[in-house]
Amino acid sequence: MRCNNISILPLSLLVCFTAITGMADDQIVESASKAVSQFVQENIKEADARIIAVMPFRHEDGSKSMEGELLTEQIMTELSVITNIVVVEREHLAKALEEQKLSAEGFISPETAARTGKLTGARGVLAGTIIELGDIVEIHARLFSVESGKVIAGHKVKARRSIRTFISPLWDDIDRIKARGEKFEAKIWLEKDRLPIGDTAKIFFSTDQDCYLTIFGFATDGTITVLFPNRFEPNNKVKAKRIYELPREVGGYKIRVRGPAGIEKLKLFATTKDVPLYQRDYSQSPFSAITDGDQEFVRGLEVTIDGIEKSNWAESSCEFLIENVFR
Repeated sequence: MRCNNISILPLSLLVCFTAITGMADDQIVESASKAVSQFVQENIKEADARIIAVMPFRHEDGSKSMEGELLTEQIMTELSVITNIVVVEREHLAKALEEQKLSAEGFISPETAARTGKLTGARGVLAGTIIELGDIVEIHARLFSVESGKVIAGHKVKARRSIRTFISPLWDDIDRIKARGEKFEAKIWLEKDRLPIGDTAKIFFSTDQDCYLTIFGFATDGTITVLFPNRFEPNNKVKAKRIYELPREVGGYKIRVRGPAGIEKLKLFATTKDVPLYQRDYSQSPFSAITDGDQEFVRGLEVTIDGIEKSNWAESSCEFLIENVFR
């Protein structure tokens, strides 16, 4: 088969959305890390904790995210340049967490913070939780004293994501599907969670039921790109318990990273019934896109849903970091 070697729109378009279209915003990470570092510096004397262990910041359910990883790393960097603070190395902390079986645990109690401090030699432990409320992101930080085993102080950072409000009808329709059906399992992932600008990417996905699947990408400029299905792979029906690769070796295109640097996310949504989430028109481009001027491109599903049987659904997302390294 002839390979057109077409690159998808810049992989910056893959800065997708959370379940409510929130973007992983680098500005949120930067501002939050500075605020949390300032909070630690202001309370370090009360905690009597010159040596600090920074726990990985997680979401409410304990799940990891690239945003949380980047926030943790940035906070450690901010604290490490403060003269009266020593930050426990990440490798040393990871061993202590593994010993306590805390590597997958989101909430840190005073007891586990005290144990972690004793294992790492830290006098204070900083832990945090990321909470997403639509376009609002809250980061809750807590500073523990290892000696007393108590929370010395807490701090909340609140920020608003940049969201294109015209997209909301699509997610409202998706929410209607989710309210009517039962959930099944799906997964989407990449080979690597860090991709240099200029590199190529492969996307993998699988489900535990036969279904019709759509993969969205969301760009920093607010543009949504439908990565699958597309002109080269228009059939979006997939079989259960198979691992699919995008693009396929015979797909005729490549996904190339063009930047800009930052956190990116992919999102898939699948239904057991063939419910059209958008108008599939590849006459102008191999990949469907929704912009400010394309509000009619998003097809309202209220009538469509009322005309079909209940459809079960699945969703999944993954994050990765685009690095400013040219090849």
